[in-house]
Amino acid sequence: MKFLSRIAAFVAIGLSAIILSACEPSSASDARQAAARAETANRAAQDNVMASATAKIPVPVTKNFLARKNLAEYMKRMDDPAKTWYVYILADNGAKLGYYVASTYPQSSCSFMTPPEQVKEVSVGGQGSNPIAITSAPSLMGVYYKGGGCDNTFFFDANSSALIILTGVNTWASDVPLNIDAPLITVAKTQ
Repeated sequence: MKFLSRIAAFVAIGLSAIILSACEPSSASDARQAAARAETANRAAQDNVMASATAKIPVPVTKNFLARKNLAEYMKRMDDPAKTWYVYILADNGAKLGYYVASTYPQSSCSFMTPPEQVKEVSVGGQGSNPIAITSAPSLMGVYYKGGGCDNTFFFDANSSALIILTGVNTWASDVPLNIDAPLITVAKTQ
């Protein structure tokens, strides 16, 4: 008898759970289910399109790895401390203003030796995980920089080792002199 009472109680609890779950506000539950179905359908559609595209035009087997070879050559040249660079300065209208002979490749002044941002855990009190905040990290110059506005390029003059900083100008750089009619820009001798 106790056994049958327990079974009846479990059946009643199970039926109540089913009935109550059906009474859940359908709009939120239905919306979640519809969104999940849509996401599944979208992924299936994307997978089907990619399978069809790959079957029609298969990915070719790479044998020569020319892009990798080019990147390797680029890295070797960038890593050569004896390399001379010819940096051509262009006006906004494309006119060649002149060129420098540089001992370094021109690089952005927004290149940093340490990460420009740091992740900090923000204590909000209580228990549980604290949220994180991404903030500007102090630079190695002891100041903070805000992102953007990085239109400065710098390099070092090959003859004088002078630091040259160009702001807001267009440049070309080559590791051989180009056949371009442009005057050589030199650093003035100081006393």
